Parts: sequence; C-alpha cells; structure tokens
Amino acid sequence: MTLSHCSAAPDLATSSQARTFDPRTVFSNIVGFVADRIHHRFQRKAFRKMLAFDDRILKDIGVTRGDVYWASELPLEINAGEELRLYSKRYPRNG
Repeated sequence: MTLSHCSAAPDLATSSQARTFDPRTVFSNIVGFVADRIHHRFQRKAFRKMLAFDDRILKDIGVTRGDVYWASELPLEINAGEELRLYSKRYPRNG
C-alpha cells in the first residue's frame, strides 16, 4: 500500500498549501547566506585588529581591551562595532 492510496495522506497536487520547488531560489538563498557569512567574518577579523592597539589609544576611543574582546566574541550576526559603540556610550570610561 502506498501513501497515495492511504486516505490519511494529503493530496498535495490539489492542496492550497502546494508549493512549486524552484532550485534557482534555493541556490540563490544559499549563495546569499554564504556571502553574508564571509562578509561578517572579514568584518570581525578587521574588528579584532583593535586588540593590537595600545591601551592609551583604546582609552582615547573610550573602551578597554576587555570591551573589545567582549564585542569580538559576539555572534557574527551581531555588528560588533555597533555593539561596542553602544556599550561605550552606556558605560563611558573617559570622565
């Protein structure tokens, strides 16, 4: 007995939920996702260069090495630079 003969199996051909499968859309979504991840990783790598800055430079920016390290460990989907900027405004280091 196959599913097409089973009364409990939905008829997807006539169902309002039937969707057409377009491999180009799937491929485009995958390529977009991979491109975004690569872009985020390059941005994060550049951001981590701040860890090499002298402590005086970081202080002038208004952050500490620990702040930069914290932001650099955030998930890639989160803009580390923006989060660090917001954090430094919320908790200012320069009196």
